[in-house]
Amino acid sequence: MKKDIVLILRAGGMMGIFTAGVLEEIHKKYRGRIHSIYGSSSGADVGVYFLSNQPNVPYIFFKKYLASKDFIRGNMLLYALKIFLLKKSTIQDYIDIEYVERIAKESECAIDLPTLEQTDIQFFIKAINTTTAKGEYLPAQPHLFDKLKASSQTGPFSSRAIQLGDYQYIDGGTLPADIERDIIQEHSDKTVIYIEPGYTSLLSKIILYPLHLVAGAALATLFSKRLGKRYVQDLWKDPMKDLSTFDNVVHIKNAHCYSGFCTDKEKLEKVYRHGRLVGEKLEL
Repeated sequence: MKKDIVLILRAGGMMGIFTAGVLEEIHKKYRGRIHSIYGSSSGADVGVYFLSNQPNVPYIFFKKYLASKDFIRGNMLLYALKIFLLKKSTIQDYIDIEYVERIAKESECAIDLPTLEQTDIQFFIKAINTTTAKGEYLPAQPHLFDKLKASSQTGPFSSRAIQLGDYQYIDGGTLPADIERDIIQEHSDKTVIYIEPGYTSLLSKIILYPLHLVAGAALATLFSKRLGKRYVQDLWKDPMKDLSTFDNVVHIKNAHCYSGFCTDKEKLEKVYRHGRLVGEKLEL
């Protein structure tokens, strides 16, 4: 008997379109074997459409709606001034997280909630608790849209955390994966497909280190000093670099990775097609 499948869908910003391509093929071949999904940031956005039986929608979601100035405004310098010097100004955030919610509710990309509610696949959404500076996988229901917003809030590029119960949360991809190992071990009797749509090379981290320091300072200013400190301290860590030590993990990595804020539609199409091809070749 073939094993059940657990999906871990990592963050990656606009590179989530790679995950979208892979999941279209997984939906065709293996949907009946999916036990649970753990999604972070754009991975959570793609995962929710998989659950609602709308596997083709994320392609439109990313390429038509997110690859626009309605979502990524491109006002980085002005936004930095807002964070550090002009806190009471009316300068808009670098990204508009409310726009994402509107698209997921009111456009052709509206989530099919009745279908979503009927699925027996477990769905967990990762967000970073600003008080503890730790990632948490939250059950998708209740308050689905608030949890999706929290997970996709994009760290320092949006100035507002999302309130969930007694705590505030921001983008699940802000800090390195730190609890996925526990999930893999918990599901040692299942096949875990670990999809990584975006990554930063060591060389890029070195070159961009000053900008990472600024991002850490922004997180400290906007949310909590603990969060900003941990962001900088954990920059060089990769808790999941030795995935090969787990014999139940299939690691899928995007070989055509661009910026998480990429809006070039030709590049996005290339990444999506690459994801489809990888998914087609997957044999479990």
